[in-house]
Amino acid sequence: MKRFPRSNTDSGRSVGFHFTAIRASAFSRLLGVCWLALALWLLCSCATPERPKVEPWVKDNQKIGTVTSVKCPWGYDYRYQDLSGRLVRFEKRDDSRQLCGGACLTKFDYDPAGNLSAAQHLAASEEPCLTMAGYALCRWAYSQAADASRTVEESYFDCEGKLVSTHAGYAVMRRTSLPDGKLKRVELLDPSRKPAAAFWLGVSNVAEVQYSYLQGIGEVTCAAFLDATGTVIARKQLDGKITEFLSDSVTTYNYHYRSYGHR
Repeated sequence: MKRFPRSNTDSGRSVGFHFTAIRASAFSRLLGVCWLALALWLLCSCATPERPKVEPWVKDNQKIGTVTSVKCPWGYDYRYQDLSGRLVRFEKRDDSRQLCGGACLTKFDYDPAGNLSAAQHLAASEEPCLTMAGYALCRWAYSQAADASRTVEESYFDCEGKLVSTHAGYAVMRRTSLPDGKLKRVELLDPSRKPAAAFWLGVSNVAEVQYSYLQGIGEVTCAAFLDATGTVIARKQLDGKITEFLSDSVTTYNYHYRSYGHR
């Protein structure tokens, strides 16, 4: 078969296309290098945030603790700790380091045993101020039963010192823990200290939550939610993963797990 040579015009087009492709490829690589350099510069500039600053907390020419300022989205958090390291005061400040509006200041108190006993929320004027959750003061009380279980009662108050329901629907939260520290039961009460109809872990009308701990792959935490009448209105597996059971464990499986939605 006779071959016909390509015309000069075809050859020129080929060469021109070739050099154009080279120039485009080189430009693309250069552009990529520029974008990479810009990305690295941004990464380095963002990877060096302002470090927390720790200074002595001085009153009447005496050091009474430390003050730590930490950069945050609204400006700065100021944390005041006494000489034992306990947090006793917390402030929210703006970028100019002035106290923010609303409940921007919190004072903490502790009982003789060192347990947190109160958190009072204040405005910049140091007057009581409601938080976004709907309370101005929170108090904690602690008790221990003969079986070594521990109960912590957390109560919420308004600016006048009266019990008030938080936005979640309860004024008192009573938590009872097992001797090993695991949560056993949570009771939610209204301002009259009667069972509340609160919102807890995504469930409405909750007055009590009972916790149980089962064995799966590791420990499995489950919760039963009860309303004010004591009726179970929901059950949830909170964490952990359930294993496959042998035939001699069918009864245990049915009793513990099927009520939590497992089949």
